[in-house]
Amino acid sequence: MSTSSRIKTRDSPKPRGETDNATEQKEKDSNPAGIQALRAEFEQLFKAKAWRGVNNLPKERGNRRALVVAINYGERRPPHRLHGTFVDALRIIRMLEGFEYKPGDICVLADIAIPSCTADCESDSSEGDDSESRLPKRVNILRGLKWLASGGGPGKYRFLFFSGHGHFQPSQLSSTSNQCIMPEDVKFQRLQSCNDCVCSENVWRASDQPGEPMLVPEPLSVLWDHNINQRLCTSLDSGTKFTAVFDVSFSIFVNAKLEWEISVSAAIVEAC
Repeated sequence: MSTSSRIKTRDSPKPRGETDNATEQKEKDSNPAGIQALRAEFEQLFKAKAWRGVNNLPKERGNRRALVVAINYGERRPPHRLHGTFVDALRIIRMLEGFEYKPGDICVLADIAIPSCTADCESDSSEGDDSESRLPKRVNILRGLKWLASGGGPGKYRFLFFSGHGHFQPSQLSSTSNQCIMPEDVKFQRLQSCNDCVCSENVWRASDQPGEPMLVPEPLSVLWDHNINQRLCTSLDSGTKFTAVFDVSFSIFVNAKLEWEISVSAAIVEAC
């Protein structure tokens, strides 16, 4: 997975000081056993519903809100499994905690199955089975973005993190290209030749076997850059401090567009 993380932030609060053993902990978390432990910790916390899903998001105007999306994609191909997304998400959440974000301020979407609550389950029955609302499906990501962008204003902080697959669609008619991020329920279709698109070098296949058909994401099953920016530009209130991090495959293309447009949007929000 070729990835690149870029951060745009304005006047973010200073994190709390690191502990004396911070360097030692970072080294521990970077070895294979440490990474496996982090992945297991994230899965355990997610199954325990340590953070919010899109069905129980607070409506009050909190000072801090974060949407964290981590997609593994499991055994399906295309696209293919990504092994580091859950670890990335946990590290991001730990960072947010250093910026005074509480578990109730953070909505986390991940493709992890949550066991159904049984008669002996100790979970809050008023919450019910909301496991579907915690999956990183397209509709849930859009709901999360709507919540993230609302209730802002001076002194309000909003943070968006996505770790998963991306896709870009270059064009012969323009020097720019369309980019998107892939939700868990992304669908694929056979590549069809067209006059203005140059897609043959950016395709997906079900396997590495010769003769496999070339596939591209179905346009309505992904989140395009303009979808994301429209959600953010039209809803973020003036004075909101907004930060976005996209850690995606093909990020050299996806981040270049998303970072630029979101940074412009943030500038507009602050200027209004």
